[in-house]
Amino acid sequence: MIKVLIAEDEEGILYSISNAFSWENMGCEIIGLAQNGIQALEYSLSTPPDIVISDIVMPGIDGITFLRYLKEKYPNTQFIILTGHRNFEYACDALNLGAAVFLLKPVNYKELENHLKKIINTILASQEQQQIENQQDYILSNLLSGHIYSSIDFFT
Repeated sequence: MIKVLIAEDEEGILYSISNAFSWENMGCEIIGLAQNGIQALEYSLSTPPDIVISDIVMPGIDGITFLRYLKEKYPNTQFIILTGHRNFEYACDALNLGAAVFLLKPVNYKELENHLKKIINTILASQEQQQIENQQDYILSNLLSGHIYSSIDFFT
């Protein structure tokens, strides 16, 4: 399951997002609902999220600082940034730090769902590629080990 963290200080929006989708049908589980940046950070440190939906302006730690920290610690985490502020600088900062999506409030849930589906597909493709690479490494390692042992047996 893809792990999703939602960080939003407006309780109504927080619970609206958490209830807007059939997360399980999308292959996701919500690992936390944070009402401030400190809670979001605590959730992230205990269970690293694959996707974070985060407000920019939150008490404790703002969304940009949270994004910067998490991207350094977990570079593959995908961020969807929400804001009620139409400040172009916020958008630039978020996108420059690696946010996948920047959305203005009020949240258009159909738009959010479309972005989520794209991100989920990207994560699943990446996980599948990683599994293939791990299998290839395992097979190669076993083949080389078997070859080396066969060569040793040959000379003894």
